[in-house]
Amino acid sequence: LRAGPPVALIAGGLLLVMAGPRFMSALIELPGNYVPQRLERDEKVSDAVLAKMVSTRLGSLEWYKGGQQWVELGLAQLRQAKRSQSNRVFLLRGAVADLRKGLAMKPANSPGWLWLAEGELLLGGGATHAVARAIEMSIRTAPLDHRYYMKRLELSLLSWPQMNMDARQRVVGQVRIARRKFSRELAKLADRSDYRVLVRRIFGNAPKG
Repeated sequence: LRAGPPVALIAGGLLLVMAGPRFMSALIELPGNYVPQRLERDEKVSDAVLAKMVSTRLGSLEWYKGGQQWVELGLAQLRQAKRSQSNRVFLLRGAVADLRKGLAMKPANSPGWLWLAEGELLLGGGATHAVARAIEMSIRTAPLDHRYYMKRLELSLLSWPQMNMDARQRVVGQVRIARRKFSRELAKLADRSDYRVLVRRIFGNAPKG
């Protein structure tokens, strides 16, 4: 019985030591925590705000390497790359690498897969198998996520030639859902010459090459 308090103190100390890195990580990233949601909504932010997000995530990762931190760092670099001409390729490579790290740790992050697809698309100069794979994973992990639905659908149609049959069937399902829930947006997308034939083919249930 007398050993109880020391044991409890030791256990409590161990818990504090174990929790310390995560606490410090969360504390360091706190000043930039308002930024990811703004980026996810495609709101415009200043270069300084993007730089703050990058610096806080880098500092946070020195204490605790979590999947979400890597994904958010990748997102920030992706947005920076879109604004930069001189460092565009460097930033895109960093964004893709960090998004891959984060998604390896947190594979259920559907928006992260979409951002990876976007980064791969920009880095590769067009739709590749890597883009198609990332889009398929985004659909698979959150098929009904309305926040990025039409943006993801557009990338899905763009990547159609690189998709296997299973992935194409998922896109067919996405188009049919869009016809019910995002009919106006889908009509605008289908009216574009580069997607018109494919969308009509999907409505005819013919996921062909």
